[in-house]
Amino acid sequence: MATTPDFMLGIDAKLYYNATLGSALTAFTLTLDRIQDVSLKISTSDADITTRANSGWKAIAPTLKEAEVSFGLVAKAGDAGLIALRTAWLANSAIGLAVLTGAKATTGVEGPVGDWSITEFSRDETLTEAIKYNITAKLTTYKAWAIDGV
Repeated sequence: MATTPDFMLGIDAKLYYNATLGSALTAFTLTLDRIQDVSLKISTSDADITTRANSGWKAIAPTLKEAEVSFGLVAKAGDAGLIALRTAWLANSAIGLAVLTGAKATTGVEGPVGDWSITEFSRDETLTEAIKYNITAKLTTYKAWAIDGV
């Protein structure tokens, strides 16, 4: 009898893209397959709401959320994902991304879906390695937090 592991592996995670902005997760059918070491950073800003009545403790209230995804992409001439990301970066336009913990139609998979702006598009040309692009995208329009591929 097969058992479900009590952990998720990074190799199983998926980064979907879609050139149509504002799309629901079901419209995301293309994956960035040539990527390495994805890092999703999500945080919430806070407002200082400290008063004298707070017994000398600082008080905060959560305000705006922000998300940033960074990854390496091994270069290959004509790669559709690389072209889509480069096109969005050159045009200062957004691209639809879904940063998920696995394939979108899988139970337990989750992650942010929305329109993202490419803020870094640098390239490493290390002598002994493949050419690799270092890409960072920041969320500009939040669509949903996908849970179980929905």
